[in-house]
Amino acid sequence: MDSKENSSVAAEPICEQVDEKRILRKIDFRLLPIVVGLHAISLVDRTNISVARISGMDEDLKLEIGQRALIVTSTFFIGYILFNIPSNLVIRNLGAARFLGTITVLWGVVTIGIGVVNTWVAAAVLRSLLGIFEAGNTPGSIFLVSAWYRRYEVQKRLAVYFLGSLFFQGFSNIFAYGLVQIGDRTSYKGWRWIYIIEGAITAVLGIIAYFYLIDFPDSRRTKFLSEEEKAFVNKRLSWDRGANETHKVTWQSMKHDLKDWKVWACAWIYFSATIGTYALGFFLPTILKKGLGFSLAASFVLSGVRDTFAVFVSFTLSWWSDRVKKRGPFVCVQALISILGLALLAYTKPPAARLVGAFLGSAGSNSIIPSALAWQANNCREGRKRSVSSALQVMFGATGGLVASYILRQKDAPDYVPGLTTIMTVQGLTVILSIFLSLWCQRLNKLANEGKVVLEALEGFRYTM
Repeated sequence: MDSKENSSVAAEPICEQVDEKRILRKIDFRLLPIVVGLHAISLVDRTNISVARISGMDEDLKLEIGQRALIVTSTFFIGYILFNIPSNLVIRNLGAARFLGTITVLWGVVTIGIGVVNTWVAAAVLRSLLGIFEAGNTPGSIFLVSAWYRRYEVQKRLAVYFLGSLFFQGFSNIFAYGLVQIGDRTSYKGWRWIYIIEGAITAVLGIIAYFYLIDFPDSRRTKFLSEEEKAFVNKRLSWDRGANETHKVTWQSMKHDLKDWKVWACAWIYFSATIGTYALGFFLPTILKKGLGFSLAASFVLSGVRDTFAVFVSFTLSWWSDRVKKRGPFVCVQALISILGLALLAYTKPPAARLVGAFLGSAGSNSIIPSALAWQANNCREGRKRSVSSALQVMFGATGGLVASYILRQKDAPDYVPGLTTIMTVQGLTVILSIFLSLWCQRLNKLANEGKVVLEALEGFRYTM
């Protein structure tokens, strides 16, 4: 960069020969549908145990004995947590399409396998493999999306990524109900068809991703843009962040980047979101059917409608957040919405009030996710640091799923009041943390404006509050 570029990362690139909006649409069209599809099917494959259990899986594998259901549910997260960060050490070298496509095919095969097992131990083993293969998908996709867009273009795309996935996941519950009906006409029970058909769809999506997904902006494998367009994209990213996206992640650089407490704060915020989303994802069908007395069909449909409502609320807040270029205040509001909803679900008696609570809890928890990811991505200038911090966030998110599996105990079914109370406490701490983090960033920005500090080793860089 020349001296003018170094003076401020807020400056706008100018290029009369290139249509910026057309290029962004081109990137959106090639990138977002595939990563949304991969994330949607990953959510379906890891959480379809909730609908499988009320469709005969509990009886066939005897999951209601002791802690079997807990073990089968939670084994997914062990490999998922352990392999999050290592996966982002690989994706740069192997390439996004090859890496994400391959692991998707592998977890699709494992999902099919769960549909044919006859013991709960085999189901637990396969779910642990499912966690290992899915581990690289979310952090890798987040890293890829954040690499293509400027800082205040990111949250809308991450909202599309997560909420588009959630939207399709909502319809997957209705689709799963249709698959259950196949069991009435075959020797295989309905819950098995959920895994077999959805696993096959996963494998097909993996093959599509392998051949069609785009790579990083600076990669020689990126062919869908002309050389002029690629140069423009990398230039505008450089103007925005002053970052060298080609820096590779090493163990040494990773240790350095993880010393920043703000990275851990965003990881906690993400954890507080996923502990709520996983709790409702895993256990809401049980609450609706056994706690509120809805039929099997109604439980499937209401779970889907809840997801659609969460998409609407979350995308509206994400759009607004990008528009005003703030993150912390939105995290506070989203966490408070979730706390209100979970309180209604846990402590009220009328079914209508509890159902409203489930909708609000889901909307609040899900909307925190793109906010937390965008806040982290906005405040990590270098691609290397974003890679590590996004993987750390997803690892914390998986930990949220693991914790949700344990705090919503079988003995507390079907209302799970102690577990829901724990989630409200965690999200209350997130409100406090997000206020503190916003004030801390404001203080550092003030010092930078006074010329007393240089943020992220670049003149002109300012933290997002």
